[in-house]
Amino acid sequence: MKVRITNNKNIQTMEQKDIDIYEILKGEEYGTELYTPKCGRVWHSGMANDKDSAKAIWTEDEAGREHFFDKNGKIYKEGEILLFPSKEMRDWSKFFKKGDVLEYKGENNCKGTCIFESYEDEMTKLDFTGLYILQKGKIRNNPTSFRTSDWVKSDDPAGYIKTVEEQLGGKLNLETLEIEKKPAFEIGKLYVFDEEDEDGKVTVIGKLIGKEEGELTIGNQYEIENENFVTNETFFLNISLHKELREATEGEIELFNKHCAIWEKKEKEAMEQPDFKPFDKVLVRNGGKCKWLPAFFVRDRGEDFAWRYKVLPIHNGRTSDFASCIPYEGNENIAFTSDPF
Repeated sequence: MKVRITNNKNIQTMEQKDIDIYEILKGEEYGTELYTPKCGRVWHSGMANDKDSAKAIWTEDEAGREHFFDKNGKIYKEGEILLFPSKEMRDWSKFFKKGDVLEYKGENNCKGTCIFESYEDEMTKLDFTGLYILQKGKIRNNPTSFRTSDWVKSDDPAGYIKTVEEQLGGKLNLETLEIEKKPAFEIGKLYVFDEEDEDGKVTVIGKLIGKEEGELTIGNQYEIENENFVTNETFFLNISLHKELREATEGEIELFNKHCAIWEKKEKEAMEQPDFKPFDKVLVRNGGKCKWLPAFFVRDRGEDFAWRYKVLPIHNGRTSDFASCIPYEGNENIAFTSDPF
């Protein structure tokens, strides 16, 4: 710390360390509210493909004006950080995300660990709701309000999650933050069963996509005898009528994945990017983990832009740029999901 004397008053100045805000915001859903002394409240609207670009982080203000920052939240490399989580909370180390494991570092000597659910006020980010509070080796399973300033990210999230799952008897889903009891049949796994077709019995490797009491819904399937990969049909299996139903072996999983990759390659080669016109209804997202959001198409910025599609998302009413854009009609079923297209 550097200290200089001016008019008999101590003015303390400290060399500012660069913070990689680009990495912090990577994967963050667009529309997240942030703050800049330039104009006040802004919303995260995009990121450049080149992390070292002078305009690496994109934001929009309430008037629809765009403001750009480098990866460290600066307008000029020689300047100061001008992008913060909120006006009241300017510590990027405390910009927590849903599912982050946090440890208490407040003034008293109490020790505790919890999992971050959400800020209680997205505008200020001064307080948050924590779940599954671990104190003195015991889990307290009720939502609790905490001050953001008292907590830091844990150095051992895996150990905490293991304790939570052991005490609560299930798997902690880091997306929903719910404890899931291990099901008899797991969504997304491959199962093998027999079916009858016009040529006789065929053995099918199918992916479980849904289940209800006594019935399973099977999506993509590979028919071993026919070497046929089926994607446009859904099978409903009555568990009691398929006594031979079992999990796929490693060899069967490898066989399914091989033919699934062949099918996906053919689909990709056959698919062409449709031409959109202004006000067309579309679904947009950035990255495979993000949700498809309904929007009105504005314009295509071209292949040179990582986030090439400018649209007007219905959920926030502010134009934003996205990397993926598909027609809404025919794809309504994947709106607000992160399902693959």
